[in-house]
This record gives sequence, C-alpha cells and structure tokens, in this order.
Amino acid sequence: MVKFSIFKKTSANLFFSKKSKLAWSVGLGLFSVTALINIGIIAIDDYACIIARIIPAQSVTFENAILEKDIRSPFVPLVLLIFTKLGFYLGIEDPTNQLRFVLVLIGLFNFSVFSFLGTDLVRGKTGEFEKETFLCLLGFYFLCPLIFTRPLIESLSAPFIMLSCWGAYRYWNYNIPNGLIVAVISVAIAAMFRFQSGICFFSILILVALKNRVKDYWLLIGISLLAFLVSGGIDSWLIGTFHGSLVTYLKYNLNYSNTFGVTPFYTFSLLLIGLSFPPSLIGRYRGFSWRSEYRVHLPAVLFLGVFLFSHSLVPHKEERFMIPILPIYFVLLVPLLRFWSEKNSRSWRLKLFWGGNLILLPLTSFNIPQNNTISLVRFLSQHTHVRNIISIEDTLVLYPKAFSLNPPELLKLSLEDTERLGEMGCSVVVAVRQDYEKSLIGFLSSHKKVTEFRPGPLEELLVKVNPKQNLRRGTISLYVDSQCLQRF
Repeated sequence: MVKFSIFKKTSANLFFSKKSKLAWSVGLGLFSVTALINIGIIAIDDYACIIARIIPAQSVTFENAILEKDIRSPFVPLVLLIFTKLGFYLGIEDPTNQLRFVLVLIGLFNFSVFSFLGTDLVRGKTGEFEKETFLCLLGFYFLCPLIFTRPLIESLSAPFIMLSCWGAYRYWNYNIPNGLIVAVISVAIAAMFRFQSGICFFSILILVALKNRVKDYWLLIGISLLAFLVSGGIDSWLIGTFHGSLVTYLKYNLNYSNTFGVTPFYTFSLLLIGLSFPPSLIGRYRGFSWRSEYRVHLPAVLFLGVFLFSHSLVPHKEERFMIPILPIYFVLLVPLLRFWSEKNSRSWRLKLFWGGNLILLPLTSFNIPQNNTISLVRFLSQHTHVRNIISIEDTLVLYPKAFSLNPPELLKLSLEDTERLGEMGCSVVVAVRQDYEKSLIGFLSSHKKVTEFRPGPLEELLVKVNPKQNLRRGTISLYVDSQCLQRF
C-alpha cells in the first residue's frame, strides 16, 4: 500500500531532550535579540532593491514596489511590504522599528522552519545527539543569527530549499510520493525569491532517475509543469511578461557577470571548508562508514553538490551566495561532529569548532553592518532643521535615507570644490570620511565637528586589515558652520 502521508516517519516530538529544548529556546531568543538590535545592511544592492522599497511603510506603496524596475522580480519587496504595512497599521511609525518588526518575523520564520525540518533530517539511532547538535549549529553558529534575520533574497529562499530537501528525504528514504510534490513546489517558491535557487531542481531529478520508476517521472513532469506555469503566471501578473523577471536577470548576468567579482572555480569549495573551522573536522575517520552514514543523506548531498557546482561555474562570486544551502550543510556536518564526539568528547577538534563559533558569535550578531551611515541618517532624523547634507567625494557610498521619515537631500562635492564653499547656514551639514579630513584642513578649520559615526568593531577591523576595499565602512564625521553648533 502506498504511503501518501507527508508527515509519515516524522518524529512526533522533535525536541524530546532537555538539552534540545534548551538549545532551541536559547537559539530562538538569540535570533530575536539579533533582529531587534542589529538593523545593519549586509549588501548595498539589497538595500536599494528591498529595504528602500518596504520602509517607511507610510510612504511606499504596492504600486511603486511593482513599478520600480531592476533586474529582480518585484515579488520579494511586495511580500515584505505586506509586513511593514502591517507593522504600521499596528502603530509602528518609525521606519527603523518597522524594519525591526520585519527582521524579527524573518528570524522567527527561518528558525522555526530550520529547527523543525533539520532535527527530523539528522535523526540517527536515537536522534538525541543529532538533534542537539543541529540545534546548536542553527542557534549558535556564528553566522546564523545575523544572516537568517536579514531581508536578503538568499536568506528568504533558504527555508524553502530546506523544505524541498526535506520533501526529497520523504521521497528517497520512505517512498512517499507527496514528498516529491513538496520538493518541487518548494524549490519553485525558493526560485521566486532567488532565481539561482531553482538549480536544486536537478537534485530532485537525479533522485527520481535513481529510483527509476515510470509513475515518478510522470508525477515529476506534472508537478514541475504546474509549478513553472504558476510561478510564471505570478510574474506575468506583476510585470506583464511570463517569467519576464527571470529572462531579464539571465540576460543581465550573461552580459555583465564577467565584469565584477570574478574569482576562481574553487572559491566556494574553499569557503565551505573554511566554515568548518579547519582542521577541526579534517582527519582520519577510522571506522566511519561513509556509505551507510550518508546514504540516508543522499538528498542533502545532492542539494549541496548541485548548488555548489553550479555556483562555482559562474564567474561572479560573493560569499553570501552560499547562504541558501547553509542549513543543509549543517545537516551533513552532524555525522562528522558525532564521530569526533564519540571518539573523544573533549577533543581539541570540538573545542576549536565550538570555541571558534562562540568567540565570533557576538561579533557577528551585534556588530551592525553599515553602522556609520545608518547612524548618520538616524541622527539627522532627530534634527529636522537640516535640509541638505553634503558628501565629500564618496563619503556616502550608501545613503540609507529610508531609515528616516524626513531625510535631508544629498549633494556630492569633490575635494577641490570645497574651496568655493562659503557660509552654508544651519540647514546644511557636511559629511567627511576620516581618510579625507587631512585633505580638508583649511575648510574644516572654519567649521565645527558635531559628532562622528563609527563602524562596529568588526567593520573597523576590516578597514584596518583591508582599507582599499573597506574605506567606505570607516568613521564619518559631521561638520557645520561654527555658529550652528548649538543647534545640535
């Protein structure tokens, strides 16, 4: 008799040990606190394409979110705008708090999905150690609380890739046809958030080919065609063209992906090795049966392998491109961590792995990316008499005015042009990055520094280690005419 229940073989109590419950509770709390405290912007294009289109909720509209054209689908900002609008209707007027509201919702959703599905995927003989380990990876791995509370397309697609992988497990290990349906539909949803996530469909195709059952091929074709038509129909409804966003995105990347961020084929492979805190998990696995351990995890192996290989082929690579597959990567790390724990629970390997994470965790979770510019905008939102801000050279590469209800107008000025500036009046301020101050001694002598906006400790370290690539993250000072200082 065919088993059609998608939850068949799923543990009735996913967190049955005290340690699991504690890890889950503390991890959920850490995600929530990070979302509330850390309002940082990881990627500039994600600010322009997402954050600036969802806050302030009282100023942006669903129509504008659709009409503002870029290479991505308006689907993502539209979904998130629903929640910032909800926050506004609940009485949240400050744009920063509206963003916090969304970050908390993203974090709670991601953590819940990952913990529910992940603890089911890693079950071993008893499942207790595996569940505890996965929950610790999810809650306390140094990157997770930050990246999985961000409105990044990578972070938003990750739970649906995890759900797709979970469905593939149902299909592969328990012959549940509904698992195949869940796998295909979920990867289609993931691709609506981030087009590249759709490559995981080939992992499902390989599993079906390995099963090699005619009825499964027909089921795969039928549900894939339905998912393709529905997702294309949604894009047609939004922009007027069937899968038009996907076509635009592909054309752009085919023409321009070679022009920026080109790195070698092995970049992402080295990244994943680095994320395991080498050499903590590198060694001789005597007595470890790779085939029996990972046969049950073949869907996760394929999802990670196909995702990694396809992304390695693309010339343009950024570290955040690996975010969608990170929870599945954790699933595959659990057997290795169990091996070294059973061999010696106090091994230097485990101390290096967990100790390194715990050291980096507060630095990543509570260090606010782009803190200098966000703090500047937030400061000026409290001084409504300022109507113009002059940015010297590229001091304000990013000007996140969406964080304010009444942001000043931005004017950019070269170093040479500052010599022609006379008295500016109290409605004008000048933003100067620290590395430019030495070139403006004459100009700054007749002005007063109001305050300065420093980066977080992690970004400050990046500026010192690699100033060429990270000067935009440096300290920014705000200057005004001498007679205006008392107004701040």
